[in-house]
Amino acid sequence: MKVVVEHTSAFDALLREVGPLAEAFERAGHRLYLVGGIVRDGLRGLGHVGLDIDLTTDALPDAVEAIIRSQRPTALWLQGKRFGTIGARFRGRDGNDRAYEVTTHRSEAYAHGSRKPEVEYSADIVADLSRRDFTVNAMAIDASSPPGAAILVDPFSGLEDLRAGRLRTPLDPEVSFTDDPLRMLRAARFVADHGLVADPAVLDAIRRLRERLGIVSAERIRVEFSKLLLSERPAAGLALLADTSLLEVFASPLVGLTTVGALLRRVGGVLRRCPVDISVRLAALFALAVGDDARADEVAYRWALELRFPVEECTRVRALLRLRLEFPVDDEPRTVRRFVRSAGPLLADALTLVSLTAIESGRSSAVRVAIDRLEESEGLDMTPSLDGAAVMGHLGVGPGRDIGDALKMLADVRLEEGPVGPDEERRRLDGWWAERQP
Repeated sequence: MKVVVEHTSAFDALLREVGPLAEAFERAGHRLYLVGGIVRDGLRGLGHVGLDIDLTTDALPDAVEAIIRSQRPTALWLQGKRFGTIGARFRGRDGNDRAYEVTTHRSEAYAHGSRKPEVEYSADIVADLSRRDFTVNAMAIDASSPPGAAILVDPFSGLEDLRAGRLRTPLDPEVSFTDDPLRMLRAARFVADHGLVADPAVLDAIRRLRERLGIVSAERIRVEFSKLLLSERPAAGLALLADTSLLEVFASPLVGLTTVGALLRRVGGVLRRCPVDISVRLAALFALAVGDDARADEVAYRWALELRFPVEECTRVRALLRLRLEFPVDDEPRTVRRFVRSAGPLLADALTLVSLTAIESGRSSAVRVAIDRLEESEGLDMTPSLDGAAVMGHLGVGPGRDIGDALKMLADVRLEEGPVGPDEERRRLDGWWAERQP
């Protein structure tokens, strides 16, 4: 089905941008189409000429490469050619470089038990759109559309679904999810990211096929789940995962979120107030799912490693959960100083995590006030004034265990009494050193 889009202003600048390339394809006897999120967002009135442009064509990869080369791109990438994708960079009309990805119309599916899709090329734009995840993504704009009249190819009523806020698959959902099981997780992400409501047939298919997600690589699952958590409505996506039991397949430690109906609503409120930071949001999820279990930090760390999160993110999640359990039981200066030193650069995120999860609000507020007072009166750098070199120079000794012990003594003074200044630290150092001599 082809229609002229009623409001084309979102596409006018984009079509002017890709016009020269579309003309080159047309001269070679091929068609070029804009596809993906750029079409969906343009139809929602959110379109703009971004730095990444996705296109599809009936030309085979060798022909695509030849046509693109004829347009003298500033860069060319052939890494995806065996999958039908040629990448290129062109200088835009506004002077900015833009990355183009041109993919031959294709169909792809996963053989049973396989992690790698089988790709077949097609000359039919409708066949290409049918393999896409959801109808709102199964639309294309003819890149050769005349000025002011963007021609939309919409064989699966994606525009109608977009206007209705409905999430459906172009083909039967069981076929779509069997072909690529990651689409089940993407459904949750689209619900969270775009405010769509999943069609009942989509939910039923996810329930039946959820175990098939196990053939998808951990890296791909991690990327989709991260996007869901960082979206504006993560609770809606998590609710879909809980309702279909898909959460159990790849995130069993988080199943505790679903045991109480009201808890999942609380999760949404917590995540909305969290920074848009994957470490903090993961830590908040585990804090709510596992509660005050002392093993929460290690459970979260191992799970994040298994899902191929970067090691530094895994370590950060573990540290935040540990800090949450180590939160001061009182607001005495010495107690608060030790917490500040333990938290280091994670202090602000640790305080956010504590205030949003299960620690009692009164204690959290009192400790925050105490930290503010410390920052104003003495600063939050809990290191002594004298460093290792200064200690060695003052004592007249070289590196060794004595210097480490001396620095620990000075650090304890800083934590117990606050900053005493370099002169007092030298005096304490002299007394401590004298006591160590035989």
